[in-house]
Amino acid sequence: GSLEALRAAIIKIATQEVGVKIIHSGVGSITESDVLMASASKGVVVGFHTDVLPHVESLAEREYVEILRYNVIYHLTDELKKLLTGLLEPETIRVILGKAEVMQVFFTEKREMIVGCIVREGKMENRAKVNVLRGSEQIGAGEISSLKRGKEATHEIKEGNDCGIRFHGNCKLEVGDFLEAWKDEKKFRTL
Repeated sequence: GSLEALRAAIIKIATQEVGVKIIHSGVGSITESDVLMASASKGVVVGFHTDVLPHVESLAEREYVEILRYNVIYHLTDELKKLLTGLLEPETIRVILGKAEVMQVFFTEKREMIVGCIVREGKMENRAKVNVLRGSEQIGAGEISSLKRGKEATHEIKEGNDCGIRFHGNCKLEVGDFLEAWKDEKKFRTL
């Protein structure tokens, strides 16, 4: 009875991206053949209310096979969920940091400009990616290659402050344009 309940609980953990493949199941003590099957399939041995003889533990160490033993079903399923969660690719989320308005253009080269800005929303961060907005339309993109407050280099400037931005990008900035700063963050997923 426990074997079928365990199989059903383990199968329910699976998602479209990750899952558990049960290669063999049985009742009784964990045996040498269980360890050898796990070694061949690069898997683990999971035991529930079972014993492992010393010579089987030695074989598992030699074969680099992990033996997980549990006495409570939800401890077993929680541990398998943790293992599978580690296999999930993290999700990338775009986070908007803030907006700065271009107040003055000081220097222009082919793909680089130095502009004076006021941070209108949020904050600007050095090395942040930016979208260039003219009115409500995005006209280009780039990166803040350096950020200064007066003559001092800084990592970030908060809302309401002015700053100098060295912009590296694919368009020419004009007074009145907005730089919308953003960055990608990785979010770890769970089952």
